[in-house]
Amino acid sequence: VHKPAGYICANADPEGRPLASDLFKGAIKERLFHVGRLDYLSTGLIFYTNDGEFDRVVSHPGSRVEKQYLVETARAIDEAFMEQYRKGFWIEGVRYRCESYELRSPHSVLITLVEGKNRELRNVFAERRIRVKRVHRIRVGVVTLRGLQPGRFRRLTEREVKWFYEHGGSA
Repeated sequence: VHKPAGYICANADPEGRPLASDLFKGAIKERLFHVGRLDYLSTGLIFYTNDGEFDRVVSHPGSRVEKQYLVETARAIDEAFMEQYRKGFWIEGVRYRCESYELRSPHSVLITLVEGKNRELRNVFAERRIRVKRVHRIRVGVVTLRGLQPGRFRRLTEREVKWFYEHGGSA
């Protein structure tokens, strides 16, 4: 699913906000659950499955499946800060570390994670008092958003599913 902002990754919401699963409701009969999460404001690629093993392979940090994000900020992003993030640092007892990064502009960076923690990107940038304007997941493993419009979904190909089991199945 290409999740737009304003949808949550949950099975229900007491506040009545729209669910990302509403985007395919009616088109898919199986009961599906989200693989990982994107917060309410974040956009981009999120998987849904009915296969617990697939969820484990994609989500488990030991699988080392890369998730790539485009982060846009209000303030310039310092290369020294990004290098520190690549090496790893602690915030309130939690260690954060990105696998790699690529500065795209003074206010834009591509970040690759293999172990994304809850609200990690927002927490990391908030620690440096850099307001995040946008978090957009563009890739999970070999699957990208290419050609998938916001609010739309598609099924993974057999080849894509096979890739996850071959590259992440040892976790």
